[in-house]
Amino acid sequence: MIILGHRGMGKGEGENTLLSLIKADQLSEGIETDLRLTKDNVIVLNHDEDLKRVFNKDIKLREYTYKDLKKNKLINDEYVSTLEKLLLELKDDSIKNLEIKDPEVSESIVPLLKSFGATDKVIISSFDHKCLKRIKEEDKDIKIGLLIGEEAKKDNIQEVSEYFKNLITEYKPYSFHLPVQMFEEFNFEIGYEFTSYLKNQGFKIAFWTVNDPNMALKIKDITDYMITDNIMGLKSVL
Repeated sequence: MIILGHRGMGKGEGENTLLSLIKADQLSEGIETDLRLTKDNVIVLNHDEDLKRVFNKDIKLREYTYKDLKKNKLINDEYVSTLEKLLLELKDDSIKNLEIKDPEVSESIVPLLKSFGATDKVIISSFDHKCLKRIKEEDKDIKIGLLIGEEAKKDNIQEVSEYFKNLITEYKPYSFHLPVQMFEEFNFEIGYEFTSYLKNQGFKIAFWTVNDPNMALKIKDITDYMITDNIMGLKSVL
């Protein structure tokens, strides 16, 4: 079971900055980060479409070029960084879960990863499953992870099973990235059994965002990756 630092050291101040991601990489087996594009299609690390929440800057990434951001002193280790810089700075053997927020990232990410020889240590995930399909068509060996959200809520477990069966047929994913809140939505035993079934079918399971050490202990046997804001808390019990 592998611990991945959520947006580096966690959601909030400094999330997705290079400093936060490097620190998380040093403390755990890898990181999870979010990918967006600038106006000139440079892949940068940020969860939101703008910089308002984290950096208090009323700037939409898609409206600024990389050069514009640099001129405004927003490209550095404590603000916005690029995927290219991240691949240069992190340990070669660490796991990098790259979540695509802007679907158009799928059009340029594969050549970049190949240029760094990084494809074997990367899992590309997204709620936009179609952009993952495009990546898989470009390179069948790249690991894609289907992020599962509200759309998976159904009236009964049979409908949930059918939903996942269709996903498996269409996308052939490496992993399923499931919200840990699913154990609150469903009966815990049913959620555990269903996740075990997926795992036994050969799919990797990543849970987000696992911050409670007690929950981490409960699900550790059915989990391959835990994405967390609480790296040290999870490491202390696992």
